[in-house]
Amino acid sequence: MEDYLRVGNFSDIQQHQPTLEIIQIDTINNAIHDFTKIKFPAPIIDALIEIKKQISKTDNQGSKEQTKLIKEGLLTKIEIVGGINVIAQRIDIGDSATIKDLAFQLKGQVENLFLILGAEINQKPNLTIVISDNLVKEKGLHAGNIIREAAKEMQGGGGGQPFYATAGGNNILGLEAAIVKALSFLN
Repeated sequence: MEDYLRVGNFSDIQQHQPTLEIIQIDTINNAIHDFTKIKFPAPIIDALIEIKKQISKTDNQGSKEQTKLIKEGLLTKIEIVGGINVIAQRIDIGDSATIKDLAFQLKGQVENLFLILGAEINQKPNLTIVISDNLVKEKGLHAGNIIREAAKEMQGGGGGQPFYATAGGNNILGLEAAIVKALSFLN
């Protein structure tokens, strides 16, 4: 009887720990497997799908509102350099599609635009350059060539068309230097 009441020493407990961890993992895996076999009634599934749509719609509205605020802020930061409207900023947008949309909105709204947007996407630097069509023709500016050089500052590469180009890189610390490098092409 005394054997059952006696507490084992620490090494006895340690010997059994891996076995206990395996049992816990197996229990969790079995629970997940059992849960996936449950047949939910159609109304519950439909309700979950509708909830997911509503959450997605709310997220999109919030993202559009954030983009609108960023755009308004960028419009206040226009600097005129030799008759060219320059916007060169780091922004807080986490996906390239939204950045592209924002860039083309600005291109449609601001004449003589030379736009450089830097952002962090998935812990990596991202650079976008948009140049008004008239500047491409009159000044010979080429966004693809500019971004290729600027991307080297962030240990990356990129390219694009004369009026629109993007680049990614590996060194987030080089993003500011890449923006400065792109700006240097106006001189």
